Amino acid sequence: MLADFLLLQIICTINYRTADIDHALLRPGLLMCHLVFERLNLIEAARLAASLGGNLPGARDYSLAEIFSGEQCDVLIRPHTGFAE
Repeated sequence: MLADFLLLQIICTINYRTADIDHALLRPGLLMCHLVFERLNLIEAARLAASLGGNLPGARDYSLAEIFSGEQCDVLIRPHTGFAE
């Protein structure tokens, strides 16, 4: 309702795998649009980075966030919670 009155669009990004998103957030009527951007392979990522005036280190796949930030991000290792295995 506030978005209609102020003519605002709210964009929310989630840096999770699609399978990890709670299904309650994806129920009909909650989101106007749900887009998934997969990681780009090295060739696609290098082409996008070059068009933005940058270059990419290494030879792997990249997320859009890594390309637009211009910084290389390492894989995040999340600590386990709950019972130890």
